[in-house]
Amino acid sequence: MMQKLFNHQKERGFQIADEVHRQGKAIVLTTTMEHAELKRDQVHAYGTASATPRWTRRLESPSARVVESDAGVVVSDQDPAKPGTQLITVLDPASGAPRSALSPTCPGRDGGFPTTMNFADSVLAVPGSPDLVGSISFGGTCLVRWDGTTGQVRWTTTAEAGGSLDDDDALIT
Repeated sequence: MMQKLFNHQKERGFQIADEVHRQGKAIVLTTTMEHAELKRDQVHAYGTASATPRWTRRLESPSARVVESDAGVVVSDQDPAKPGTQLITVLDPASGAPRSALSPTCPGRDGGFPTTMNFADSVLAVPGSPDLVGSISFGGTCLVRWDGTTGQVRWTTTAEAGGSLDDDDALIT
């Protein structure tokens, strides 16, 4: 678990486990409160004295992606009810229960059909916030920001022609 969640080497993981056994606690990471709470929930998902997660989830598509966010575990997968459409589901890290689900959509340009997110599009977590931002690039780039815990859309906007969203240069406010 220490290797999977915190990237600790096996030996360091055993040292931490021994410290918890002897002292009842150990420092495994120094981070923000929100990130610490997420990591705590992920540790609880494993249970005591177990290297096996308490829950698993079968993905619909081999193109599915999973990222962590302050809202929970974000799963970008095919919507089983609408093949070819991406459904973004936020799961509680401790139980695996869904917190919210959304298929982000942008309004059609010039009276055209609305555009939904597909697997060429991306979702990023907004640091220090439960919010997520999706970039929908079919027919121009559109950005959608929503609360990952509720699925409530906060805003939708069209980006500059040729714009994109990636981890290296994203600035979302």
